[in-house]
Order: sequence, then C-alpha cells, then structure tokens
Amino acid sequence: MKQLIQLILTFITIFMTACSTSQPTQSSHNSDKHEGFLQKHLNDWLKNDWEPTVKDVDKNSSKRFKLQDYVDKAAVYMKAHPSDENNSNVKKMETLPVIGKQP
Repeated sequence: MKQLIQLILTFITIFMTACSTSQPTQSSHNSDKHEGFLQKHLNDWLKNDWEPTVKDVDKNSSKRFKLQDYVDKAAVYMKAHPSDENNSNVKKMETLPVIGKQP
C-alpha cells in the first residue's frame, strides 16, 4: 500500500512538472510578423463577407457580448448567403478520394 501511494505521488509530481507553463519562445510570436494562410483567409472573410452583412445588427446589439447577439448576426448572414446541398462542405468532403464515401 505504501509503495502504491509513493507511485501515485511520483506520477502526480511528474505530471504537475510536465504541465507547468513555461515562458513562450520567440518562435511562438511569429504571428505578429507573418500572417498564416488560415488567419489571412479568416481576416479576409470577416472583413469582406461577415462585417458588411451584419453591420445593421451591430447597431441594435448591446455593448456587452451576448450569445443572442451572435445568433442574430448568424441568422442575418445565413439569410444573405444561403448554402445549397451541392456546394456544402459535407458534400465536398465526401468527394475526396480518401475521406469520402466509396462507390
């Protein structure tokens, strides 16, 4: 029993040491200098699609963030940009050779 408790305490100590946060390295802050592919496309989408579509909802929303504000904006965006079954991401994923459904 004593060995089991010592073993558990050893694992807890190792786990806590491994999970401790270390100082960020310089390489982790490269996002300030170079914009990544996904971040660039997200920023472009927000600037060109999302913001112009929901700008009227922003005027009516409260200053504090509420989940209902986001739901209202999403409803306005989905009404302005309807998606059809043929162009859905699910349909596109299913057509991929490795991921998609096999005939």
